Amino acid sequence: MTEADYVVVGAGSAGCIVASRLAEQGASVVLLEAGESDHTRFVRIPGMISLVHSLPQIKKRFDWGYYTSPQKHALERRIPSTRGKVLGGSSSINGMLFVRGHRGNYDSWAAEGCDGWSYDDVLPSFKRLENWEDGANELRGAGGPITVTRQRDLTQASLGFIEALSDTLGVPRLDDYNGAEQEGAGIFQQSASDGLRYSSAQGYLNGRTGENLRVETGATVSAIRFD
Repeated sequence: MTEADYVVVGAGSAGCIVASRLAEQGASVVLLEAGESDHTRFVRIPGMISLVHSLPQIKKRFDWGYYTSPQKHALERRIPSTRGKVLGGSSSINGMLFVRGHRGNYDSWAAEGCDGWSYDDVLPSFKRLENWEDGANELRGAGGPITVTRQRDLTQASLGFIEALSDTLGVPRLDDYNGAEQEGAGIFQQSASDGLRYSSAQGYLNGRTGENLRVETGATVSAIRFD
C-alpha cells in the first residue's frame, strides 16, 4: 500500500479503534505507532507489568516517560504520568481495570448542552465494544472486540473484605458495577481473557489487518505536511 485514504497517527486505545472502524467501512488505512509490537510477554502477561513499571531499561521500551510539573503539595515531586509507547497504547500497560464512567456524569454533560452525550446516548457504544462474560442484557454487551471478565483467584482476605463492608457498614454488594448501579463493593472487572491482557490492539487489530489496513511500528511522526 503506497497510498491510503486515511493515516492514523498513534495506535493507542483510540487509534486502534479509529483505524479498525475505518477499515471496516472499506477505506484504506495506515496506522502509525512510534512504539513496538505488543506481542511480548511484558505486555500480554498481566503479572509482567510490574517489571515494566519498575525496571528503567524495560520501562523506556513501553512508556513515553512523561512526568508532571513539580507538585507543590507533594514536596515538589514530579509524579510519573504513564503513557503507553506500544501497540495498544496505555491499554497495553495499564492495570486492565474495566470501569465505565458514572451515568450522572454523562447526563450532566447532556444537560449542559453536549447533545448526544447522555448515558443513554453513549450506552450503545459501551455495549458494542465489549464481550462481557455474563452475556448481553439491556446494559451490557456481548460479542464485541474487548473481552471483559471478573478478576479471578481472589484471596479469602479480599472476599472477606467485601463481605465485611456489606455486613458491618451496609455498603451494597454489587455483582456488576458496570450495570444499573455503581455505588457499592464488588469484584473488579478486567479487560482480560484466559489469563492474558486484552488491550485495544488485541481487540481491534489482531487478525484484522489486511489489504486495506496496514500497521507500522517504530514510526514516529514529527510533522504533517499538506500540499
